[in-house]
Amino acid sequence: MLIAVAMIAADFYLKNHDRVVFYGDSITEQKLYTSYVESFVLTRYPDRDITFFNRGWAGDSSWGGGGGGPHERISKDVKGLQPTKAVVLLGMNDGGYVGVDPKIESTIRQWYPKVLDLLQALPGTPKLTLIRTSPWDDVAHHYASEGKPPEPWAPWKGYNTVLQTYGMIVEEQAKNRGAVYIDFNEPLVTLLKEAVQAKSSEAEKIIPDGIHPGPGGHLAMAAELLKGWNVEPTVSSLEIDSRTSSVVSFQRTTVKILDSLHWEQKDDSLPFIIPESDETVGLVRKLSRLNEQLNRQVLRITHLPSGRYQLTVDAHPVATFSSEALEQGVNLADYSTPMSEQSLKVFDLCYRRSEVDFFAWRTVRRANAHAQHAAEAAEGVARLAEDMRTEAQKLAQPIPHKFKLTKM
Repeated sequence: MLIAVAMIAADFYLKNHDRVVFYGDSITEQKLYTSYVESFVLTRYPDRDITFFNRGWAGDSSWGGGGGGPHERISKDVKGLQPTKAVVLLGMNDGGYVGVDPKIESTIRQWYPKVLDLLQALPGTPKLTLIRTSPWDDVAHHYASEGKPPEPWAPWKGYNTVLQTYGMIVEEQAKNRGAVYIDFNEPLVTLLKEAVQAKSSEAEKIIPDGIHPGPGGHLAMAAELLKGWNVEPTVSSLEIDSRTSSVVSFQRTTVKILDSLHWEQKDDSLPFIIPESDETVGLVRKLSRLNEQLNRQVLRITHLPSGRYQLTVDAHPVATFSSEALEQGVNLADYSTPMSEQSLKVFDLCYRRSEVDFFAWRTVRRANAHAQHAAEAAEGVARLAEDMRTEAQKLAQPIPHKFKLTKM
């Protein structure tokens, strides 16, 4: 019995052949939320050819920073990439790490729209996604002073209120320009509060220094961006009636029944998996319900005789489930499978590709612009990054697997 289906969300924000630039400060330069997004898109939409570029610069603000003003940044760092979509994450540095100041607010209102104007003036008029910056963490971190920092750049309780105030400018600009608006701030504040209640020893690691999110914080940010882009939340879904060994329902997968409780399955995509580098990543995944909301790889087997069953995929033991759990449905994205191992390799390659592309831009093309062979070297490294992107696309292609349920 062979059943096939191909269901791709037609309204996903990123289209085939899009070229996406992440523009921002050190939070973008960390290359984490950006690599998570790239890996998710590549594994969920393996048939789409989408290129990502990270152009974050530590210390950047609406009016510029170490890479120059926005005119220089966009002409040197963005224009040549021919972007069709631009993601802008600025704001942490714009507030100056002091209380609300009318002069600072006026400056932001002057310069932030200029950044957007420059981006939209590029050939092709790239569409914008504007992000309210992630929070200054005074929830999990306990700072003594409030209302005014004791000295410049010193941690103090209250700066996130400043960021939220100025963040209204981002929301206003998104509304005025018909851009996608994403709020990283409030969802992460909520997450921090929940993490403090759930496991306070891990909560501080979500934003370790109060400014720069760790892997868990970046995972939460990536999830907010992906939801705002209306991603397809389902990896695959399959229901089999054990009495008749027949498929009852399916989504985004191809299935061939081999015999009772034994079948071959090829999903249209892979689950989204990143390294759990510390306990915080797992905590964030759980608190944000990421797998439930964005990573559904559902298997349901109905009318099984009561008992416990071992699931194997390609003879790889995955887990044991009760007949009741299988009747309700289990999310295979919660478990180690050959599919999750493949997805983890895709993420590793995406992150390394981003590092190589970033090196070609910042170290070779920008920092050594006057060297005799800088342009030639930058082009060579950029070609390497493109080769890695092609390799990642090939690696993200789903393959068939043999599933088997055995009564324990």
